[in-house]
Amino acid sequence: DNDEMCEAALWLYKATGDPEYLDEAKAEYDDTITQEYDWNDKLPACQLLMYEATHDDAHKAVVNKFLSSWQPGGDKLYSPCGYAWGNATYWGSARHVSNVAFLALVAAEDGID
Repeated sequence: DNDEMCEAALWLYKATGDPEYLDEAKAEYDDTITQEYDWNDKLPACQLLMYEATHDDAHKAVVNKFLSSWQPGGDKLYSPCGYAWGNATYWGSARHVSNVAFLALVAAEDGID
């Protein structure tokens, strides 16, 4: 899958600084906003790592849009006590929420609000 190839290339670029890995990641990159971040969909991580590698505002906007979809007013469902879960996450919702929380933490450290 392209999301996995993109994420792997970006981790290799981050570890080695070899621009060939960044070029490979750019070839695999997709700016689609997905519903979740999990074992089957690593696109949000690819997008965040691409922003870290390039500091391109277009990548920042994609990450921001994904994270905003999980905030109040976004397109996720909420329990009466404020627990969010994705529309496609009928089982194992805690793993999806914790994965998104991790991405939000990394994004905040990268200056994405």
